[in-house]
Amino acid sequence: MNPGDILPYDWDLSLIALSYVVAVVGSFIALHCARSIPQGDGRVNRLALWASAVALGGGAVWYMHFIGMAAVVPPRSLAIRYDLLITVGSMLAAIVVAAAALFIVGRNPKNIGNLLLGGVFAGSGVAIMHYIGMGAMRMQAVMQWNTPIVAVSVAIAIAAATAALWLTFNAQSVLHRTVAAVVMGIAVCGMHYTGMYAGTFVCAADSGAGDLPTIGGQFFPYAVAILGAMLLAVVNILAARGGGRHELTPA
Repeated sequence: MNPGDILPYDWDLSLIALSYVVAVVGSFIALHCARSIPQGDGRVNRLALWASAVALGGGAVWYMHFIGMAAVVPPRSLAIRYDLLITVGSMLAAIVVAAAALFIVGRNPKNIGNLLLGGVFAGSGVAIMHYIGMGAMRMQAVMQWNTPIVAVSVAIAIAAATAALWLTFNAQSVLHRTVAAVVMGIAVCGMHYTGMYAGTFVCAADSGAGDLPTIGGQFFPYAVAILGAMLLAVVNILAARGGGRHELTPA
């Protein structure tokens, strides 16, 4: 490959399927915890809020994104690594924006303005995480973006996230919450893979890695799996302290 050439890549379909399962499971945990956020009179249960935000931003979004990136099969000559600080920053950004969305809706779930604004925040959080995560890539190639498709990817995330939040705070059964998680999984994966379709890998002369710490190679999926498990452990701790297990257990 020469600089300027478009790089082909393939997909590992099993990892794509796994990424959707992760998005749905993380969303279910997040949306289930979110039931305990509203406390009435504009008050919120902050520990339940952060439990839900960690599960949504860290589990459903960040965890799914990097499993989805591991599903990309590039040419053998192209080694992909990720800037460690930007990768961690993308996770923190997703958690903080998810917390903002849940706080907005949780203060008064019946207010349609809160719901719409929360949906914008939640969908934008998915997009922010995705494109920051893509910016963390270090390889002998650059990404060229199709702006209209990027806009479509953000719109998909916002629309589906808004629907998921409405279902969450109006759900009365495990079945309803499961449907909400499936919809939120569609928001996360729909945004991610539409965003991937919006980008083209173009061969470059330099990898742009510099001297900053990176992560990647054959151990990358395992590192992501370990971090994802740690995030879910944090959620369990926060959920247990944020209103009691009896409030966060499916009824």
